[in-house]
Amino acid sequence: TAQQLQQSFDRVKTALAESEEKFATIFRNCPDSIAVNTLDDDGRYLEVNDSFLKFTGYEREEVIGRTSRELDLSVNPQQDSALSHLLRTQGKVEGFEFTYRTKSGKIGTALMSLEALVLNGQAISLTVATDITDRKQTELENIQLQQRLQFLLTNTPAVIFTCKPEGNFDTTFISDNVQTLL
Repeated sequence: TAQQLQQSFDRVKTALAESEEKFATIFRNCPDSIAVNTLDDDGRYLEVNDSFLKFTGYEREEVIGRTSRELDLSVNPQQDSALSHLLRTQGKVEGFEFTYRTKSGKIGTALMSLEALVLNGQAISLTVATDITDRKQTELENIQLQQRLQFLLTNTPAVIFTCKPEGNFDTTFISDNVQTLL
């Protein structure tokens, strides 16, 4: 009957509204940066979440309708070309390290995943990015520390002992250039 059809339609409409509300809540509150861009050559921003704004330092009004090139977000044009090529040929990119620039000029690194989709008949890209700047800095510091240690071990004409917190000797390193041990 018409009444049953109307009730069924109302249930579908309510379920759709609830689904849209859930998506909007997740989109807004996700700790990762999320952006929706056109998939054409310009790649204009259609929507971004608050984490994107915090991540880049821009206001929503400064971003929507503009491109990352106009905002000067990318540090390296070659990475843009590589990312665009991968997205167009594979339809999806996962774990792409991207060097970015914030509005204030700070340089950082993000781990990005993108996917080409069709939304309401329009080809878009959905980008999710995690800021890994601190992790990359820690990795660099660890590499530098290892290089300094290796330099010391190679160039110190002596025996080096390391001591455990309990006071016991842990390891002995003998430099390659030690001629005689006394």
